[in-house]
Amino acid sequence: MHVVMPPLLQSAQLKPDVTITSAESDDEIESDDDSIETITLGDKRIGIRTSVLEEKATACNMLCCYADELKEGFFPWIDQVAPTLVPLLKFYFHEEVRRAAVAAMPELLRSAKLAVEKGQAPGRDESYVKQLSDFIIPALVEALHKEPETEMCSSMLDSLNECMQLSGCLLDENQVRAISDEIKNVIIASATRKRDRSERTKAEDFDADEGELLKEENEQEEEVFDQVMFLDVSVNCLCSAISFLN
Repeated sequence: MHVVMPPLLQSAQLKPDVTITSAESDDEIESDDDSIETITLGDKRIGIRTSVLEEKATACNMLCCYADELKEGFFPWIDQVAPTLVPLLKFYFHEEVRRAAVAAMPELLRSAKLAVEKGQAPGRDESYVKQLSDFIIPALVEALHKEPETEMCSSMLDSLNECMQLSGCLLDENQVRAISDEIKNVIIASATRKRDRSERTKAEDFDADEGELLKEENEQEEEVFDQVMFLDVSVNCLCSAISFLN
């Protein structure tokens, strides 16, 4: 691991290679370069070197896999990996980077918790797990609030639920309340998306292809709803436990 981890961390920390020009500009963004993807947003033309993003995504996925496989054995690397991956919860340039970061959050918490419980975290105790939880969970809640993709929202809800269960009563009332408030926001956003989709079916140019797309979107929405229900149960259980302890 001492050989593998440094280059992995370096790749995971790569900055996106982005070029921004005016959409009306005559300057081309190396359009003949297959490794650059060009998109137009409003009055801006954005060129992104996809090879950099793919390397970053692969590294993030590998870090998540190592944390998952090694469990408490991954403990020595948590202090480097967590600050690398947590900001990537809002890395909007590449969905796979976000997905890997989201999946890694409970794995990092689990690694820390097991290492402390098994006495494999020299000089660390439960307060270390609390510190890591305080770093990860609010970041997940904030990322969930800003996440534009429905499918990713579902993954974030699942990750948040798992992180909550791992943290248990290490969470305080304010943190649990923030999660509960975000659940309400997710439900409202979901209802808004459903209403918008319903309106789209009434458009004159609505066709079978768009109908299939709406079907997929509705299925993703159902998954979000399921994850909300699971998370809500965890929140209620945790609230009861905290109240009992107090």
